[in-house]
Amino acid sequence: MVKKTLHAPMCLKIDENHQKCLLRYEDRSEYWSLFKDIHRGTVACQHTLFALHF
Repeated sequence: MVKKTLHAPMCLKIDENHQKCLLRYEDRSEYWSLFKDIHRGTVACQHTLFALHF
């Protein structure tokens, strides 16, 4: 069974041509994630990104 984890990273760069963005996590690690794997939510008019990693 694969455990899913939910993180709230900050988006550093967006590559619309390849449909991905560079995310920085709390531990300062950075990873590219595809748009399809990122879920957005809004809180007080600010966008929060949530990335799911499998």
